[in-house]
Amino acid sequence: MNPYYRKLYALLHDSENIEQFHNVCNQVTGLQRHLDNLQNWWQQLEQHYQANPSSIAPQTLFQAIASSSDRINLKSKPPNSSNSVKIHHPISGQSQSIPPLNRLTDEDIKTIQTICSQIALTENPDNAAKKTFWWFWRFYPELIAQHQPNALLFPAHKILPDCPLHSYHSTVSALVGAIPDDWQIKQADKHPYLFLFTFSPVQEFIKASRKFVDFWAGSYLLHYLGAKICWHIAQLYAPDAVITPSLWSQEIIDALMVKEFDNPNQNYSPFGDSFKHYTPETSDPVSQFTRGQSTSLSTAGFPNVITALVPGKKAAEELGNVLTQKLTEEWKAIAHQIRKHIKQQVKTWLADPNNQEKREAILQEFPEFDRNTCQDDLRKWQEGGCWEWHKLWDAQINNTWETYWTAVPLGNPDQELLINKDNNGFPETWKQDQNAIAPSRGEQTIPTLAEEQAYDTLNIGTWWGNVQARLGQLIQSVKNTRTWQIPIAPGERSTLSGQ
Repeated sequence: MNPYYRKLYALLHDSENIEQFHNVCNQVTGLQRHLDNLQNWWQQLEQHYQANPSSIAPQTLFQAIASSSDRINLKSKPPNSSNSVKIHHPISGQSQSIPPLNRLTDEDIKTIQTICSQIALTENPDNAAKKTFWWFWRFYPELIAQHQPNALLFPAHKILPDCPLHSYHSTVSALVGAIPDDWQIKQADKHPYLFLFTFSPVQEFIKASRKFVDFWAGSYLLHYLGAKICWHIAQLYAPDAVITPSLWSQEIIDALMVKEFDNPNQNYSPFGDSFKHYTPETSDPVSQFTRGQSTSLSTAGFPNVITALVPGKKAAEELGNVLTQKLTEEWKAIAHQIRKHIKQQVKTWLADPNNQEKREAILQEFPEFDRNTCQDDLRKWQEGGCWEWHKLWDAQINNTWETYWTAVPLGNPDQELLINKDNNGFPETWKQDQNAIAPSRGEQTIPTLAEEQAYDTLNIGTWWGNVQARLGQLIQSVKNTRTWQIPIAPGERSTLSGQ
């Protein structure tokens, strides 16, 4: 079975609206023949990891870890029941009541069927599974929000409603992709790892600006490179695997989706058509950018620090090497286009008869004994030769960025992912092993005394915040060993804008 079907099943699973869930799954071509196996797989997970079925809705290990990643592991009926949910703004404290989510209409189900059939008829089975998952990950929340504008604010948990339901489902599907069915203790290559990748210099790169347009160009280049790194991770492990920054509703990622997955020449554009139908702009991001209507596609926003959930230690090592290579390739591609543009602009300007007076004025700036040499240089530039700075350009481009990455297991690989409380509480050995991987800062320990008393189960998700902090410490330790810096160029600095 294609792993994207397992992820899609987890992404769509809704225990409170099981009829609609099965109805949606039955519309997905390719997923239909696996539904019985997927249902048995999910039920076995629920039975294996459910501590007290009478007091809490059934959930799997993946759902428990996703809930605990927000430090929520309390018994509560799911919020998508008959009652509305009250949420508060994190800064102003203003409250808002969110009504229960509406059911999908028959027209919505028909739309899903049409999209899935179109993808299945156009793609091979593996690509169809991948693109179908991408479509549901991006547009299923939009489909629900079409009839209920505040549906995207609907929380995943009533007690501490700080995580939207669609974001929670995305985390669950990411965990399904990172934890294989045959997971076993003491197998690091099958244990989920949180992976962090970054590159530098950033401040040195930006402060080389002399004009505001240089500042924008430098910031946007960093933004673009960060987005392309996230895109490469998403292509390998799906978009839900990128934890920070969230790729959902990021316009540059949306634009890459349209360019990658649609083929308008063959009347095949399920993603572009869906953007036109479900987003307020009523147009796909590529068309908006082409018409000059997009603002976010030309605004820097992506960070240069990316965190992802990967399936094992070996996968983390391979991903670090791949991203280092991809960053260099992307930067070289940009640099070669710029170099080609500069050469073409210079040759065109020198060949233009209207610029002869300007050429003479330039030559007058040089000493008389050196003008013939300068004249020869201009002639060679016009002919396409005498571009000795090629090697200097390539050397600078090849050594512009320094990459760093690290990875920490999500929980101790030598222990179970989840434990139950016994008469003596939670096993001390299990807790100590988790804290050995991701220790707490300061005097506070995890789990806290209140959590020890309130929880019936503990899982590795409770240490998620500690793992993130551990990643930050480790990557800073790696950076502290560097001796690299941007070489100082002799003479006056040129600008990125060329002005």
